[in-house]
This record gives sequence, structure tokens and C-alpha cells, in this order.
Amino acid sequence: MKWFKHDSNAHRDAKLKRLIMAYGMEGYGLYWYCLEEIANQVSTEKYTFELEHDAEIIAFDSGMSVTKVEEIMKKMVDLNLFQSSNGIVTCLKLAKRIDQSMTGNRQMRKIITSYKNQEVKVKNHDSDMTESRVGHVIVSPEEKRREEKRIDEKRKEEKKTPVGLNVDAWNGYLEFRKRIKLKKLTKASCQKQMKWLIEQGDFEVQAQIIDNSIRNGWQGLFSLKKQHFKTGTASDFKEWVEGM
Repeated sequence: MKWFKHDSNAHRDAKLKRLIMAYGMEGYGLYWYCLEEIANQVSTEKYTFELEHDAEIIAFDSGMSVTKVEEIMKKMVDLNLFQSSNGIVTCLKLAKRIDQSMTGNRQMRKIITSYKNQEVKVKNHDSDMTESRVGHVIVSPEEKRREEKRIDEKRKEEKKTPVGLNVDAWNGYLEFRKRIKLKKLTKASCQKQMKWLIEQGDFEVQAQIIDNSIRNGWQGLFSLKKQHFKTGTASDFKEWVEGM
């Protein structure tokens, strides 16, 4: 397959945002590199949506270390951007984006039509495909359980955070602190920083503040310089703290 659809606002996706927060443009670039390699292998003879290259080859192409590639790939699998089973990395979501306009090959068009007519089971959460069959590739029950566990943990985490907080951005900040081995924030420190973050503005402003700290390697959070945003209210936060 010579090309595939790429949304112009893909970088705004919550999962890709967390990947960027953790690994910057290296992580984002590696994600699209892998998608390109998977799509490039799709043909009339092969449409399993597997990534053929291993970490060593990807490291050579990207200029990153093998360890770094493996670390980022694991993160992408954990975020369910890719699936992994028996050491094989796949992107079944890419199969949802193919259509006949992508090829003039009659045989390939028949395969696409046949695939579109197949019964594909989808567990719809954040638009993620967690269970499906394409050719001989099947997402294992273990991966399904892992995804359900991730969703459950995310819901529990959201209950611990106040209304008005950009949870994805906040979690990215905590992951960043953990990655650079900073001391874990106390409950009181978390409450103080979350309250301050809410007061800075809406979700986009909060994401920019956290992104600045991660990109610059800062240990703390700082107001955006030379920019003025309408600040949000902390009343919801106060109610949340009082209800604890």
C-alpha cells in the first residue's frame, strides 16, 4: 500500500499527546515511522498489518539506541497505539482506515471490499480496537484483559482528580517525573499543584504548561510567559478536597 490516511490533527489525540509528553518528537516520529513500515508491507499477498522490522533495524534507521527504541515501543503498546502478541507488533486500527481509493489494483480492491464486509468486533473505548481478526492475526485474551485493566485503572485515577483538571496532561507530568527519577509527590503537594494548574486556565493551557516543563526538563510547573489566558475557577477543586 503506497499511502494511507493521516489526520491533520493526529497530534491532538490524547494517547499521542501522552507519548509526546514522555518522549517528545522522538516518540511521535517513531510512531509514524512504524505505521509507514506496516502500511508499506500491505499487499495482495500480505495484509496482516504486522511490523516486520525489529528494534535493531529501527534503531539503525532512526539513529536511536536499541534500548530507547524498545522503551518507546513498549510505551506505545501500553497506550494501545499498537498491539503486541508473541513478539509480533501489529496495528489493527490501520486496517479500519483503508479504502478502495488507496489503490488501483483490482485484486487489492477486492480484498479491501472483502475485509470491510467481515464481522469485526470492536470494544469501543477512546476509539480503540481491542479485539478483532484480520487474516490470521488475532488479539489474544491476555491483551483484552490488559486493555480492560488499563481502562479500569484510568477510571479510578480520574476519580482521584478534581473537576477542571486535564487528567491526561497531569498523568503525563507524573510519568515524566518518574522517568527522570524525581521524588514522588506527596498527597498535599499533588493537591497544591493540581489546584494551581486549574487556576491557570482550561485544558489546553494546562497541557501547554506541562508540555513546557517536560520539553525543558524542568522539575516544577510554571506559568506561561507573555501570555494571558482567562483563568478557571477553583471552586470545584475546593469541593473535591472537602469531600475527601
